[in-house]
Amino acid sequence: MITLRINNIYSYFNGIDPIYEKELDELFAKYIENYWHSTKFRKHLWDGKIHFYKLAWHSFPTGLLDRVQTYLKNRGLSFYVNDKRTFQQIDFKNIGLKEIELRDYQKEAIEDALTRGSGILSHAMNAGKTESACAIIQAINQKTLWLTNKKKLLHQTAERIELRTGIEVGKVGDGLKEDGQVVVAIVQNFLKMPDKELKVYLKQFEVLIVDECHHLGGSMKTFYRVAMRCPARYRYGLSATPLQDKQVKDWRLYAALGEIISVVSNKELIDQEISAKPTIRMFEVDSDVDETLNYVDAYQFGIVNNYLRNGIIIDETKKIKLSTLILVRLKDHGRLLKKLFSKEGTESEFISGPETTEFIDDAINRFEAGTLKVLISTNILNEGVDISAIRHLVIAAGGGGDSHIEVVQRIGRGLRRKDGANELTVTDFYDRSNKHLRKHSRNRIADYEKEEFEVEVERVE
Repeated sequence: MITLRINNIYSYFNGIDPIYEKELDELFAKYIENYWHSTKFRKHLWDGKIHFYKLAWHSFPTGLLDRVQTYLKNRGLSFYVNDKRTFQQIDFKNIGLKEIELRDYQKEAIEDALTRGSGILSHAMNAGKTESACAIIQAINQKTLWLTNKKKLLHQTAERIELRTGIEVGKVGDGLKEDGQVVVAIVQNFLKMPDKELKVYLKQFEVLIVDECHHLGGSMKTFYRVAMRCPARYRYGLSATPLQDKQVKDWRLYAALGEIISVVSNKELIDQEISAKPTIRMFEVDSDVDETLNYVDAYQFGIVNNYLRNGIIIDETKKIKLSTLILVRLKDHGRLLKKLFSKEGTESEFISGPETTEFIDDAINRFEAGTLKVLISTNILNEGVDISAIRHLVIAAGGGGDSHIEVVQRIGRGLRRKDGANELTVTDFYDRSNKHLRKHSRNRIADYEKEEFEVEVERVE
């Protein structure tokens, strides 16, 4: 008889035939990003894959348990489950957060999460993922580690948890090293910590929550390393971005946190009038860019220093007369747009990351209050940070080579519900001047249409 012993992080087989183990190894082996650049791969010393099933240990990450059990059942194999995890009984009627009423889909997601003990809430921007996680924290009422990756999110999340639950929250990061029943931590603070020291620190936590968890699988050295060393029984991920089952980065995510257990799309939230309805105006522009230029040079000439394109950004912002967030990729572009707004007599602020927390907070607070009408930012505001004042979003950055995630994150910045006309105007560009820029523009349009956003293309001569 095959015995399957389930622990918090890893699960182990006893008595399984090596033939089936080899099949599991093949099924659960995924190519690493850019594996072909590895010297070991080129010398045939490595197959280029991460093997989630460990043949030597007869084990796999517990997050992949559903997939393993499905495999065993499909193969007609009988097995005995010895689940070492112990999940407490929770009275769902006693869950209630301060100052808000949970929506039906949140209640369903919370109940599923508490019943399963792990899983990912794939909820679009504005679905209230943080509130759902607060309810989970409140219900379990055990020592919790909440991982994030930005200073702004560190403080914003800690404040939200305390407000909703009344539970003491400590912060680790931005010069702080506090304790509490809930600890919100910037994951980068653990990167240089030796494994032994890290494991001792993480041992205290019964609940692990990874915010913006699509970052978890990006590297073995950041979120994934911490998550796979944290022995928490309860393990959850929060993400507003779509996941792709074929990619190794998402397999790392499933391995550490479990399967997606709840999905709420942008369309659902827009249909329920929870999120603003975006209308995306794509301005079709040209410039004198050599068709043969590589992407870096084409981007510089066709986007950053494109006089016509930048002029449209200035003109549309002045014409619309609404609070405008402009997203750029390069600092030079942000500085140039700030200079152009200044020449037109329009005050703007540019934030790019190196500034102090106080400077960034001040700029965002003035934008929220309406005293600053134009805020320009690099990708530090692509995700996570709550800015409800956005009525006009400008995608000045272009891009969109292969990242549906980034495109959705950007639009998500402006989807907070608006007073009055619950709509968001988005200014973007169909860049015709170079093959790389055209491809990226087409990709963004496809991503918008995939989300069922309204897209209008307007030719500019």
